[in-house]
Amino acid sequence: MNYAAIDAGATAYHKVEVPAYWAEATDDAAAESVTGLPKTVKMVENILNPIDKMDGDSCLFPPLSTTSTAPSSSALPHTRSAA
Repeated sequence: MNYAAIDAGATAYHKVEVPAYWAEATDDAAAESVTGLPKTVKMVENILNPIDKMDGDSCLFPPLSTTSTAPSSSALPHTRSAA
């Protein structure tokens, strides 16, 4: 074990001054609109977006089908063309 690194970590910290205006910071990002196949859009809006916001417990599974499966086109919005 590297005891010198542990000792340095216990004493090598410093205070970071945070500007006061950060207390009123807001998130200005607008929600992205999803386009594509209707089943895929429904899956993104009802399952993937809540999970991405760490709110996956609010998801009701089977919002898409009775088998709780994702449509086979679910990777389409994230595909990239290879050069």
